[in-house]
Amino acid sequence: MNKFGGLFYHDAYKDDAMLLRNTLYELADHLGHSLENPISLSLLCLQFMIPYETCAAISIDINKLLHDGTISQSNAVEVVEKTMIKHFPDAKDFGELSIRSFTKAFARCLTTDLQQFISE
Repeated sequence: MNKFGGLFYHDAYKDDAMLLRNTLYELADHLGHSLENPISLSLLCLQFMIPYETCAAISIDINKLLHDGTISQSNAVEVVEKTMIKHFPDAKDFGELSIRSFTKAFARCLTTDLQQFISE
């Protein structure tokens, strides 16, 4: 018996990433997470199978582009899309809604300077 009350808790769930992933999806859904209203950049990356290191590299590049004046109101989504494709080539297959969702998520979660260029 373990501290969770089950005999096999550790063995049964030790490596069950799917259970954890589904739990995150359910909680995020309850909180209103969607492509139109992303509440978590990490969850978007998980949904689109973007590795943590790739997400971090995209964020660093977006920050650099913000600080050198490359990003503006008129090109923010396009610049985010190009930056994502640079680091994660599968992003070229993402639809416009998905790219806009990532742009909002980067603005809300990691790169708050981007927020001024995002129209809700």
